[in-house]
Amino acid sequence: MTPFALTYDLTVLLVPVAFLIRDGLRNGFRSWEVSWLALLIAVGAVTGGIGLHLEIPVAPLLVAIMLALGLRRAFGAAPQSAVPSVRGMS
Repeated sequence: MTPFALTYDLTVLLVPVAFLIRDGLRNGFRSWEVSWLALLIAVGAVTGGIGLHLEIPVAPLLVAIMLALGLRRAFGAAPQSAVPSVRGMS
């Protein structure tokens, strides 16, 4: 078994990332959410190379981070963010 998932397998993560971005634009982002979402997208794009270099499975970590972000947004307190929402912009 190879120590990484193929990059095209991780495109499935773009769906929940898109939902989190949409919700963040409507309700505001927490100050750290934008950085984690950008990290997910960036690392997901190069996970094959990272997995080969580090010889550890990177993809399960990305899925775990995505799950944590989604659960935090679903069950956490309302965002108190420095990143403004775009309410009123349709």
